[in-house]
Amino acid sequence: MFSEKGKRTIKDRAPRRRGGKASKADINDEHVVVIVATDRHGNFVAQVAGRGRITAKQLDANLCKRISDNVEVICTENHKNYGSFARKRGLKHVSINAN
Repeated sequence: MFSEKGKRTIKDRAPRRRGGKASKADINDEHVVVIVATDRHGNFVAQVAGRGRITAKQLDANLCKRISDNVEVICTENHKNYGSFARKRGLKHVSINAN
């Protein structure tokens, strides 16, 4: 969806030669956001949500239809948008320190 390999013109940034590095550090609009989720039954989803930092709106659009009504808890990394997504859906949010 976001592959720009081989394009002669790229709208949002200058092309990087032979890989290179992003011009900005940390998570920014040059990085693609991929939502990865699994449950206890082995159901798995990996889906591109957009660019830049994840938003509660992106989470809702990509996970809302995949979360069943009997889900009570979600475990995520510690980012405020996961918490707001959980509150909006009435779920308990457990944040895990990725370090």
